[in-house]
Amino acid sequence: MLRSQHTNAYGVEIYKDPLGRYTFKSAEYRTPFNDLPLGNYQGDLYMGKDGARYEVTKYPEKVDALGVLQPDKVTAVENEAESQHD
Repeated sequence: MLRSQHTNAYGVEIYKDPLGRYTFKSAEYRTPFNDLPLGNYQGDLYMGKDGARYEVTKYPEKVDALGVLQPDKVTAVENEAESQHD
């Protein structure tokens, strides 16, 4: 069973599995929010009984709803500032 943790800055629902790994609810198939979804573990993701997909991630704060890792906002701002000085 997955347990809801929080929603990250990209609006993605973050969960933790029984092994302490973070998962996120993918936007591929929209379903209502569930605090304690039941899912079938399939190697690198959980499939919810309602069709929702919960993918394992090491970066819960940087992943968007499609599973794309977003750059760190601080690093992105620093890089932009450096490029303006070049």
